[in-house]
Amino acid sequence: NGLYNNMHSEDLDGDGYTDLVLGNYGLNSMFRASIEQPLSLYVNDFDNNGRTEQILAMHYDEKLYPIVQLKDLWMQIPSLKKKYLKFENYKNVTMDKLFDPSTIRDSEVKKVYNLSSVSLYNKKGKGFEIKELPFMAQLSPIFSIISDDINNDGIMDLILGGNLSRIKPEFGPNSSSYSTLLLGAKDNRFKYVNSKLSGLFISGEIRDLDKIKINNKDSYIFAVNNSKLKILESE
Repeated sequence: NGLYNNMHSEDLDGDGYTDLVLGNYGLNSMFRASIEQPLSLYVNDFDNNGRTEQILAMHYDEKLYPIVQLKDLWMQIPSLKKKYLKFENYKNVTMDKLFDPSTIRDSEVKKVYNLSSVSLYNKKGKGFEIKELPFMAQLSPIFSIISDDINNDGIMDLILGGNLSRIKPEFGPNSSSYSTLLLGAKDNRFKYVNSKLSGLFISGEIRDLDKIKINNKDSYIFAVNNSKLKILESE
């Protein structure tokens, strides 16, 4: 389970089976998630007012804490304002202290175990082998993926685009990517290419990628939120 934004399908290793690339939230944020300590969203009518609330929670030092601003918690569950009028009273409260055990037990819990963007290699129809994309592909959420043999070596490469700036202030913007070129290799690994070598340096929230021909040359279109299309021509 992850915070996936995009799924791209392609036969990456040329074996005739469709592989996948999953664009996830990335590893450059305050969020942390693992099998042992998942990022969790608790869904319930916590104050029995007929409306459903959602509380995001994350582990710190083996304990599960709500990661919700106190003022936002008041807005969702006004009854908690009596108990947590000041931040001093709320700052170290764990989920099992914030709500009684029966409320926690009766909540629907959505769990995230993985935040890494990954490639999934199809093992001839008998499951998938998961491989994490290089570190530089984890700097921001990935929303757009295109595959192509860019360096003409017979192995599929990837261009990634993403970023997320419109997010709650306490979580911080996640906009460290300027698009990413990953060259494929025979061992089913990808190698990051520095932006000075790749020529990719596109800021903003990239939400779609496509390949077209311009004057018989391969060109790549980058669709950026609230901005003009960016077009790069392959040399």
